[in-house]
Amino acid sequence: MHPFSTVSDIAYDSMILATNYTNYAVLYSCKNNKNATKNIWAWVLSRNTTLNKNEEDMIKSVIYGNEDLKNVTWIDSDHSKKACEANSSTSFRLSNILVTLTLLFVRKDIL
Repeated sequence: MHPFSTVSDIAYDSMILATNYTNYAVLYSCKNNKNATKNIWAWVLSRNTTLNKNEEDMIKSVIYGNEDLKNVTWIDSDHSKKACEANSSTSFRLSNILVTLTLLFVRKDIL
């Protein structure tokens, strides 16, 4: 296992439970807490927005074969073309108020 991520300067190990090296990987991470509980993170990563039946079956067998993962709730992310389109909530726009406040603070520091 190799350190993958850090949270508040605490490193936790991650490992790849399964991959076919071309389209998907199942990533797993666990952090034991001092109170005999643990935090578990897992991701199913794919290069495509869909998986074929064989890939889905392999991923399910890995998940159901892991005691930490088989009874948890997974959150699906929508990576469809429509969900990934830019809209007003994802577009970058400068707010007139923020620009004005920034200029006031910069002006104050210069004077």
